[in-house]
Amino acid sequence: MSGRGNADAIGMAFPLPVLTTRRILAIAAAGIAVVGISMVFLATGRISLEMGAGIACTANMLGGIVAFAAYLRSWRGTLGYQRAVSRTIAVACAAWSTGCGLYIAFLLSGGSVLEPAAWSQAGFLLAYPCWYRVLWLLRQPVVGMNGVGRVSTLSIELASTGVFAVLAIGLLWYAPLPPGTNIALLVPVALDIVLVAGLWHAVRRASLDRASVYPWLAAGFVVLLICDALSSFLIARGAVGLLGFAMAGYSVALALLALSAGREIRARESARSGERVTGAIGAAGLAGVAPATALVPAAGVSALWVLGGILALRMYDLMATQGGSDQDALTGLLDERAFGRHAGGLLAGASGREPVALVAVDINEFGQWNSVNGFAAGDDLLADIAERCASTTLGPGTWGRIGADRFCWVGRVHDVDQAREWTRACVDSASSAADGLTARGACVVCPDDAATIANAMAAVDESLTAAKESERSMVAFDRGRLDGAAHEGTYSASFRTRRDRVASVLADPSAIRTVFQPIVLLTDLSVVGHEALSRFNRDPQRGPDIWIAESQQVGLGLELEAECLRRAVTFHGERPPNTYLSINASPQLIMSGMLHRDLPNGPLDWLLIEITEHDRVRDYVALADTLADLRERGARVAIDDLGAGHSTLQHLMRLGPDCTKLDRSLVESIDSDPAKQALVRSMVAFSRELGSSLVAEGIETQAELACLRTLEVGYGQGYLFRHPLPGFLAQIDSVETRTAAVRTTSLSLAEAAATVTQERKKG
Repeated sequence: MSGRGNADAIGMAFPLPVLTTRRILAIAAAGIAVVGISMVFLATGRISLEMGAGIACTANMLGGIVAFAAYLRSWRGTLGYQRAVSRTIAVACAAWSTGCGLYIAFLLSGGSVLEPAAWSQAGFLLAYPCWYRVLWLLRQPVVGMNGVGRVSTLSIELASTGVFAVLAIGLLWYAPLPPGTNIALLVPVALDIVLVAGLWHAVRRASLDRASVYPWLAAGFVVLLICDALSSFLIARGAVGLLGFAMAGYSVALALLALSAGREIRARESARSGERVTGAIGAAGLAGVAPATALVPAAGVSALWVLGGILALRMYDLMATQGGSDQDALTGLLDERAFGRHAGGLLAGASGREPVALVAVDINEFGQWNSVNGFAAGDDLLADIAERCASTTLGPGTWGRIGADRFCWVGRVHDVDQAREWTRACVDSASSAADGLTARGACVVCPDDAATIANAMAAVDESLTAAKESERSMVAFDRGRLDGAAHEGTYSASFRTRRDRVASVLADPSAIRTVFQPIVLLTDLSVVGHEALSRFNRDPQRGPDIWIAESQQVGLGLELEAECLRRAVTFHGERPPNTYLSINASPQLIMSGMLHRDLPNGPLDWLLIEITEHDRVRDYVALADTLADLRERGARVAIDDLGAGHSTLQHLMRLGPDCTKLDRSLVESIDSDPAKQALVRSMVAFSRELGSSLVAEGIETQAELACLRTLEVGYGQGYLFRHPLPGFLAQIDSVETRTAAVRTTSLSLAEAAATVTQERKKG
């Protein structure tokens, strides 16, 4: 059973209450009230210190159970990365509740609050590895550097954390107590310091609105640190009468963790901002070395200074990579290369819900003006224009100089209309400083217009060309529509011709033909499903992959993909009994909402959705959430082209597919390639561990079929069984019979070879 199935089984065996925000807060308030009452009884002498601690610990155990239940519920509704985070936090909360139980058992056995045994703290300590694992998972989407950079960054952060820990622990150390007792009291504090420091590094570039998981986790861990520090301080000094404040705080921390369940996990900012935060952390740590030496024993002073020296060297290397070389000498903005790095980082995190815009400004006829007025005046004018552009009121973002008289801003926007508005504002600011010259602007919104920085900059150039030739002050790329601007540039004319060609295919009902290729059970060749494929009846005659690639280049990729899908699903009622229909859908199409719109109402237990895109998925959480809606209606999910690249493995790990399809490059000549056989054998075992069926694509020879059967691959499709043709098959004749039928056809060998070659190009 898959992880999702296990979670559902747990939910059925132990029905979970609906843990609304109000209920969680009510439970936390009840826990705090119980702790407060017990502390009043303790202060008046009605109960012993141990009994008061036991009551408080019972209330905290209830809070841990509530947090565990909240995350167990959110775990059941998620996949991939967010699922791993939820599951790990649930385990941590369960460990914390177990620790409360152990501590209560310790008190019942006659233990003292002032002298806790090591075993009584075991459950609490077991929660920390889980929380550290959570922080590492949260950090992954925003660690976008190479190995050397990662080591450098981590060394700065760990060294700074060590200095902060020395400062905090030195202040809490209580000299009258034996060193062993001090160490025992400070272990939770030290763990919390590492926890909070790790949390800071994980969330520093994250969304901190209430819909995000980060602020709730941050508040919970900070409260936990305060409670542990306060408890250690009070116990060390014997001020047990105030211990209730710390005990009540644990209920608050667990309530905050429960409130974080089910909230969004997403990264927002770029790697460059993260490097600057790392520099600030390192500077603070370096400044804390000297005060820390006054708080440690003499034997530790040398070690601290060595740590400070290492920190200083790492800081020097970091500052060297962030020096003035990234700035344009004339304007002070980022130079073209640095701007490309920064914009590329932002575009990597762009999604439909959090789009990123490039706003470009170009000065008309600046070269002629510069030759008349002189280069010194031209430099002054460019500097003034750059300053005015940078001072224009836009959202958080960064300006760069990307050409002699061209400037560009990159940052997040709500939609293309806001990008247009900001572009007009920038053009007005630039024109006001241009000494009689006019400016033109362009905006490109990603990922709708482009997925990479190279394509985005090409779209910027296309839009500025359109603005110049149509004598308009601003043009938005808008998926190649260019705001209706008509122009005849070389590249632009080619773009418009190609776009019109794709648009004509969309407008012609006879231009797209749906064909089907059977998917068979390899043991007996029974048909279990059919994959729907598209063929294009349009000149130039070429394969569907070329048509789809061109449609993406001209901004009609989703429209063409949706049209192919729309025509395929109209045939689902003609399927043979007990078979399914497999359709191809890119992550972009799935998250756009077009797939939901074009699928028929009712159950989708007849549908298999193949994730086809090779490009990197920007937001696996959003993709998994969208697929979850379809899965609830019965649809299954497959990962296409397994083994063709890194992206398919990412799909496999993060989406939990019901089916995986081996790429045809692994199947071709597998009978004579031991390396391919070893790789496929491992994929068979891997798919079994995931509870996912495995389909081999592109089977063309009996030798390949025999080898795949030996490797225990369950399902397959390919020309050996049938070429993609209109209509469905209820069953497959024996392979030998079909091979003989091909030999007795009236086609010549040359004609047969040409037919196979043409079908391969189409497929």
